[in-house]
Amino acid sequence: MPSIELRSLFIAAIFLILSGFILAHAQDDTSDEDERVLDSVVVTGVQNDEAMAAFRAGEYADAEVGFLGNARCAHRRERNLSAAIDSARSSSFRSDINPVQPNGASNAPGNIAQPVKRTCAHRGFQVYMAGLSQIQLGKPEEARQNFKKATALSKILYDAHYKLALMALLDGDQKTAERQLKKINGILKRCRRCPARQEILDRQAHLQKALSGEVKLY
Repeated sequence: MPSIELRSLFIAAIFLILSGFILAHAQDDTSDEDERVLDSVVVTGVQNDEAMAAFRAGEYADAEVGFLGNARCAHRRERNLSAAIDSARSSSFRSDINPVQPNGASNAPGNIAQPVKRTCAHRGFQVYMAGLSQIQLGKPEEARQNFKKATALSKILYDAHYKLALMALLDGDQKTAERQLKKINGILKRCRRCPARQEILDRQAHLQKALSGEVKLY
């Protein structure tokens, strides 16, 4: 039996072969369908912070710490907003409630170019990005747990379901992979004209081929 360390490296290598982990806001319209990178990520909005900068630079240890910090900050923000809303509902007068701004963020124009220290929004996405960083660091079990957590926090993270399906297939767990494919199919039904539709279709097709044995992962 291979050691845990060798298995971790093997799983990371499989993901690298399948992808390249390219972050994008849209797919290049000039690229051929056969050359489309399956693991590109469609990001809703622009996240310009230190964690994302570290990920793009290949500094995955810093990215892991940064995204987990973002997730904790987003959780605190959610609790603060929930507490503020509850307080406003029980109050006999209306008061203005200002949502907590991410640390280092500013509404002033001209600050977009420089990365902010922290992003305190989209907790599911932050956890998902931490999982991607952990895959690159050879931490498949930590990544698996974060992908699961990400899908519980957000119902539209199709790529997290895709990653979980691939990891299940690498473990010989066909039933779990099939369940993840069903989740992707459900997201696709709700994504009639969404920008990520082709990305979801790519993952769906690849998983179907992997489940049927048409595509070998190892």
